Amino acid sequence: GLDGVVCSPLEAGMVKDNCGKSFITVTPGVRFADGEVGDQVRVTTPEKAKEIGSDYIVVGRPITQADDPVAAYRRCCKEDIMNITKELIAKDLLSIQAVFLKPDDPFTWASGIKSPIYCDNRLTLSAPSVRKNVEDGLAEIVKEYYPDAEMLMGTSTAGIAHAAITATILDMPMGYVRSGHKDHGRQNQIEGKIEKGTKVVVIEDLISTGGSVIEVVDVLREAGAEVLGIASIFTYGLQKGIDRLAAANVKNVSLSNADVLVKVAADEGYIKENDIKKLNAFFADTSDPSWMTL
Repeated sequence: GLDGVVCSPLEAGMVKDNCGKSFITVTPGVRFADGEVGDQVRVTTPEKAKEIGSDYIVVGRPITQADDPVAAYRRCCKEDIMNITKELIAKDLLSIQAVFLKPDDPFTWASGIKSPIYCDNRLTLSAPSVRKNVEDGLAEIVKEYYPDAEMLMGTSTAGIAHAAITATILDMPMGYVRSGHKDHGRQNQIEGKIEKGTKVVVIEDLISTGGSVIEVVDVLREAGAEVLGIASIFTYGLQKGIDRLAAANVKNVSLSNADVLVKVAADEGYIKENDIKKLNAFFADTSDPSWMTL
């Protein structure tokens, strides 16, 4: 029998569903998100191809016809490495139960929303191998996406330790932003020496609706810092959070996200096939409780 097939990246998931996870998919028609599609119709990005189920991607004209083929090739490799990192971090978070998935017995968030997922990334600090993957990953995000960064600022309290460790890896200064002013001493809200114009990256553990991290960004901007963006461990990818970050004109790069985590959880046997529908419906609209009846 066949060991695999060449197919459109858009069909890779269907092939896997029908032929098994070990059946190899080789997918041409892969383009960068900002690239020309040419005469190709059934195309997608390297990241999306991987999420759908491609084992091997074929990137032809975006590299061979690029003004700088070597740079295009390196970009493709970088995106592939980021995909590998997303899966690694998702596996790590699931393995130490930093992320719980309970579609049949949902959690209740502080807002009252019934949720099939709960995330506590503080647990990464107690797992040395996971902690190393997380901090190395955050350091790579800063180097790759924020090369002009001069200082890291952690969110209080979850981002403080991650900011400190990542800053140590990068040999950079760090500080953190309190949720409010101290009621004693100098009554600082920003801890750590920061000068006006300092280029800062905010380190956060979790992005949900984005409200708390945007408050940190606002405090830093009011103090005169130039906030380049956010480096975070995990994002739910909620539309409300995406819209809020866009409105605040702040960029976020996460080590992993809910889409990847759900796929990994299914592959690793943490959830059942029907749970995937529930989780995806929840992430599409957290205010709609009908996901619980799917």
